[in-house]
Amino acid sequence: MTARYSEALLAQVQQTAACNALHAVEARLARWLLQTRDRIDSDVLPLTQEFLSQMLGVRRTTVTLVAKQLEQAGVIQNRRGPHRCA
Repeated sequence: MTARYSEALLAQVQQTAACNALHAVEARLARWLLQTRDRIDSDVLPLTQEFLSQMLGVRRTTVTLVAKQLEQAGVIQNRRGPHRCA
């Protein structure tokens, strides 16, 4: 059981590293939001834009702009405080 968990965790870390190196901020933010939603099993995500900017390695203003684009596309509901998946 521990070996399978370690294997799955390693695969996820490798996928995240590849994603961070190859994908645009829009894709990386969408991935973070989806992974968080899956883990907490809720559409309300307790993630601040400041936290997301640190995790994505970009400025908070970049997260704000990308979140606005995702909101306009109907993917999220962006408001002060937690984000909500649509």
